[in-house]
Amino acid sequence: VAFLLGSCITSHRYGLPGKKATATARGEGLNQVVLGTAAYFEINPHSSDHGTLDAQVIGPDGSRVPCNIEKLETGLYRAKYRPTIVGTHSVTVTQRKQPITKQPFTVQVFDPLQVKLTDLSEAFCHRAATFKVDTRGAGSGALSVSIRAAGSEVKHTLRELETPGLYQVVYHPQLAIPHKIHVKYNSMNIAGCPMEVTVSDPAVGRDVCATGLGLYQSRAGRVTHFTIETAGRPAQEFDVVITGPQGSAVPVRCYQQKDGNLMAEFTAGSTGVYKIDVLQGSRPVRGSPYHCQVFDATKLKIETLAANSVSVNENISFKLLRKNAGFAELDVTVRSPLGQDLPLSVRSIGEETDLIELCPSLPGNYCFHITYGGDSIPDSPLTFTVVESGVARAWGQGLSRALLDTPARFHVACNGVSAPVKPDVTMEGPGDTSVKCLVTKTPNNGEYEVTYTANKVGVYDIRISCNGKPIAGSPFRAYVVCVDQVRLLGDIPGGRLPLSVHLPTRLTFDVAQAGPGDLVAECKAPHNSTLPVPIESPSPDRLQVILTPRAPGPHTLHLSYGGFPLPCSPILALA
Repeated sequence: VAFLLGSCITSHRYGLPGKKATATARGEGLNQVVLGTAAYFEINPHSSDHGTLDAQVIGPDGSRVPCNIEKLETGLYRAKYRPTIVGTHSVTVTQRKQPITKQPFTVQVFDPLQVKLTDLSEAFCHRAATFKVDTRGAGSGALSVSIRAAGSEVKHTLRELETPGLYQVVYHPQLAIPHKIHVKYNSMNIAGCPMEVTVSDPAVGRDVCATGLGLYQSRAGRVTHFTIETAGRPAQEFDVVITGPQGSAVPVRCYQQKDGNLMAEFTAGSTGVYKIDVLQGSRPVRGSPYHCQVFDATKLKIETLAANSVSVNENISFKLLRKNAGFAELDVTVRSPLGQDLPLSVRSIGEETDLIELCPSLPGNYCFHITYGGDSIPDSPLTFTVVESGVARAWGQGLSRALLDTPARFHVACNGVSAPVKPDVTMEGPGDTSVKCLVTKTPNNGEYEVTYTANKVGVYDIRISCNGKPIAGSPFRAYVVCVDQVRLLGDIPGGRLPLSVHLPTRLTFDVAQAGPGDLVAECKAPHNSTLPVPIESPSPDRLQVILTPRAPGPHTLHLSYGGFPLPCSPILALA
């Protein structure tokens, strides 16, 4: 069961006798609110001569909820109220004591803490298991239930019982491994969820079989194990054969346990589906072959769709790219500037791509924590800075880094209550060097693209102002580098670097003329694994990359400086 929250909403204007209404209102405080938390929405008068602005909030029992309206420096207004009971609330925004919309805004106030998971039955393989979800007293909302085992969805049904607000879930476990139950109400986890339940196999201890999560899910590059229940049979009767995604054999070790069972261990070098054959004599044990999904959270990549700085009531959105990461369970949570967990939208937009969206109602930092198969991904936590609506802001790579003699770009938005104005941009660098910045209007209202070309390496200050006032973050500091001046000392014979397993090989680079930057190295080793690459600095102008292979085979070294790939990258190597 799944659903998506509504996006940021905006009111419709309509004419009033006498003076025309110009104000509009938007924000999650006009849509859906968690009980006990402050609700916010924004009022834009669209005029300096707007008259009196007010808002009235009425609860489901007819009581009036106090609502405070604060004028912001940008000329906008922010309304704040805190509902104390669940149910449908009515919000009327007025300008000159007249409503700005034909109908009041309808706001659903709900309490996810009132949703309870009860009557959880024992769970056994190949048998139906049940639990109930009680939403009574939680207010209006959408109930979402998901059950997963080794990252895969478990079939289940959800139905409302005769008692309104009471639901029963029936699911059918197929694997004797821990199952995770996710219950969300209006996209928010209820108390105690996700909950892990144990699923047992009644045949364990009586029949020969294999058990354990390692039969179905594993992390690339880490030791995984599972158990062979021998039922008292001699260890020499058993054999394990593991085949990788490309048909290659994977080494496996078996250890006799005190209880007579066998523990099998293996390490999957790369992501994909591994076939595990568990044999007794020449015959497969019950359930064999098994198929193990191997994942690697470090392969999950983030693609931001816009700036890491957005305005209040504008969607924060980014993509998660799961290509080469294998199959596992994705979990994304977000915390507001007030430290509250927020509902957000996570939806699949392709076989290996997910879109994450959130509409922020307050300025400040929003921190996204992302795990894959329970492991944090490298770019987590991801922080977005939300600024007041109408506050000028800038974003883009060119604000922080650029290549020598190469055009760099960034964007500036000068939106507000008044008409947007063209920003003033200046850039100064080493020795009072001044760089010309070309400011061009884009099709997006109030947005400008700024282009510059720096002809000296070094540190530059970029100053941006709108309406004579510096924007947030100004001056910005940009580092200009020249990757052509990152020189490898020595030659690579035949274009392929020779390596020796377990012995370090050092590559020395001269960066004296390259400008201020960091050298970053990433090495792809055999079986799609990643080899750690330390970097040392024997002197201020020299950097050493140290490669110590752990396995024979081809290696590929990717190098970048100041965020830009080196001309010599990638370097092919063979151990």
